[in-house]
Amino acid sequence: MVTPDAERTMRTHLGITADLSTEELDEEAIAAASYLYIEGYLITSQIAREAIKRAKQVARENGTKLVMTCSDPAMVKYFQDGIEEILDGGVDLMFCNREEAELLTGESDAEAAAKALLNHADTVAITLGKEGALVVDQKQQVYIPGVPVKAIDTNGAGDMFAGAMLYGLTQGMSLADAGRLASHAAAELVTEFGARLSKERQQQLMQRLF
Repeated sequence: MVTPDAERTMRTHLGITADLSTEELDEEAIAAASYLYIEGYLITSQIAREAIKRAKQVARENGTKLVMTCSDPAMVKYFQDGIEEILDGGVDLMFCNREEAELLTGESDAEAAAKALLNHADTVAITLGKEGALVVDQKQQVYIPGVPVKAIDTNGAGDMFAGAMLYGLTQGMSLADAGRLASHAAAELVTEFGARLSKERQQQLMQRLF
């Protein structure tokens, strides 16, 4: 359900994801990939956590960068041990929103939370809703401006931000440019119902920005 403030009420059902195991891993695909993206939702399943461990091992052995997302504040609030398990040994890139970052670190603002999370990730991207995003690594701190739009449905905005930013990074963009693309893509998404942009709108966005 989406209310007039563009926020959604959602009850998550993981379905077959809860049964993900090491048997379902495509280790060749992981080894060939630039990034392995790990969803925080998987921590609710013991066998999925085992799959994460194995996938991380394969990634590290083959130079595939590790990326994780908290997925939902409830994952941090009720399964923080699982989040910390994913972060054990560190990841290359971490995505979370402001609430998740502050819950995970105990900090009361995004900037302090980002600095704390650098103990676990080489790069941290914290989405700030209409205010944009904060992206930090060991050398720089980049504020990504928000894009003023009339939001209709915010469902999927965080996933769009992560996907667009990873696309930008795989295309050789800087953190600032990849973050800018991600911010605009997420803003574009929330102006319509649904969690996907049409190919046409994707192309228009790229032409407008680059």
